[in-house]
Amino acid sequence: MDKQAILDDVMDNLDFEAIKATMKLLDWRWCTAADGVPTLPELRMAVRKLINDVIDNDEESVTLGGFCAEYDKEDEWVRVSFVLTDWETSPTLRQ
Repeated sequence: MDKQAILDDVMDNLDFEAIKATMKLLDWRWCTAADGVPTLPELRMAVRKLINDVIDNDEESVTLGGFCAEYDKEDEWVRVSFVLTDWETSPTLRQ
């Protein structure tokens, strides 16, 4: 799948309205957003930047403002998440 197809798929299917509503409810602000809480175009621009960064820089994941973009080059997929909370322990912490 080429990068434009990935971008189109994410832009068409990620629920930006739900993300914006959540951010507004939580008063989640970005310093780069004109009015603090990002607008739909600002959210879409941020996700587009994340996808470009994760693919162009061959990264496994890139995060920004609550978003996480993960990339698997071998299987040609991208996952974009909007994360409110997350936790992962390291096996070294259990020793």
